[in-house]
Amino acid sequence: MTHPTGMKHTPAPWVHYDDSNDGKTNRQIAGELVLSERTVATHLDHIFAKLGVSTRTAVAAHALRQGLA
Repeated sequence: MTHPTGMKHTPAPWVHYDDSNDGKTNRQIAGELVLSERTVATHLDHIFAKLGVSTRTAVAAHALRQGLA
């Protein structure tokens, strides 16, 4: 699957990012998706690495620049 930014990815990390972008904590996302907090954190770490950023705020800024938010 290709995200609108052109990056190749699996869908799961982006689901976690969408939830985190809504202000949810890793614990809340994990509870809703029946995953461990560590799994959610790992998926978010993969997003950060793919974008070359280190915070959720930077991911959100990237999404805004790309017209995705």
